[in-house]
Amino acid sequence: MTIWQNLQISLDSLRVNKLRSLLTMIGIVVGVASVVLVVSIGQIGRGSVVSELAKYSPGVFFVTPSFGTTSSTDRTMLSMDDAKQVNRMEGVRIASGSLNLTMESKSKGETITFMMTGASANIVQFYNLKMEAGRFFTAGQQTSRQKVIVVESDYAIHEFGSSEQALHRKVTLDNSKYEIIGVFKSDKSLLAGLSGKSYSAYMPYDSLPLQKNSANKKIDTLMVIADSVDPAQSDLVSKAVVKHLSRENQGKVSDYEVQKVEDFQQSLDLIFNMLQILIGSIAGISLLVGGIGVMNIMLVSVTERTREIGTRKAIGATPGLILQQFMMEAIILCFIGGVVGVLIGGLGSFAFSLLTSWPFVMSAWTVAVAFGFSASVGLFFGWYPAKKAANMQPIESLRYE
Repeated sequence: MTIWQNLQISLDSLRVNKLRSLLTMIGIVVGVASVVLVVSIGQIGRGSVVSELAKYSPGVFFVTPSFGTTSSTDRTMLSMDDAKQVNRMEGVRIASGSLNLTMESKSKGETITFMMTGASANIVQFYNLKMEAGRFFTAGQQTSRQKVIVVESDYAIHEFGSSEQALHRKVTLDNSKYEIIGVFKSDKSLLAGLSGKSYSAYMPYDSLPLQKNSANKKIDTLMVIADSVDPAQSDLVSKAVVKHLSRENQGKVSDYEVQKVEDFQQSLDLIFNMLQILIGSIAGISLLVGGIGVMNIMLVSVTERTREIGTRKAIGATPGLILQQFMMEAIILCFIGGVVGVLIGGLGSFAFSLLTSWPFVMSAWTVAVAFGFSASVGLFFGWYPAKKAANMQPIESLRYE
């Protein structure tokens, strides 16, 4: 008897008991679908974060006042003068400052919240903003304190229908009118969703309401791009910047924190990996339960077909052929369950991608691992029932009632 004949017998046996085969596969389907869904969502989240971090220019790092060493009243603040001084330091390609604050606008009875960044015109060298319409504000518009604003595309579409139609429209922010001169592509990353329902926007630092009658030029973030993208050189530059700031502002090195894109990405990768291992292990338990279900049903099948096994052995079937047949049945159940599980898991992760507007990711190794898992379950949990069937004595099997 060839392997193809044995395969046909195995398929016929599974077709005879359709409902039982279907119920047996459910555990495998749920387990594989869970593993695929968890891994894919983790990859989608990681891809979203990577796309968010990709908007920063190479070699960039951020200096902010430390929040853990002093009280809010004694905390050493940064200023635009600090940014100008750092910009002239050796090893620094460019430095700039920004101030972030929340501003509100009323429109059609709705309150719209903006996460506003007041910055210099050169901030575009730090962020790879993709302009969909119009342009970013210029240095001339900053120094002349023109009331202009650059908004994200989600706000433009929500309020005016399209990015192009938003150009040159007026927006009232804190009782002042600002003209929209540019629209940049909205960020669809995981990090963007953490700020809740609000819109990002940029305006000239000197046009901020807080700077109207102010001469202190305070900022909350100092952005620096080092001449070299080499991590070691960037570390030296960041340390030199912090020492300069602490000396000029009569503070301590510990009064400032340095945040690098690379460090942030490494931390997020570690978090994602730990979450995937943890949740993936929980999902793997359901696959283990499904494998136990396969073994249980196969043992029942062996018991029900004892006389059949005896008959086949009496007419010449070897233990190897009997073992092969029952192993095939277990592997087929798990393989079909694996295929269905991969499809369900893939559709689930695709739906998640559509709901979050994050890029869909499902790597080939995820599918390979899922199939390998399901095949391993079939081999492991199908071996004992198949071996039990192969070791049956023909005479005892024929006398079985």
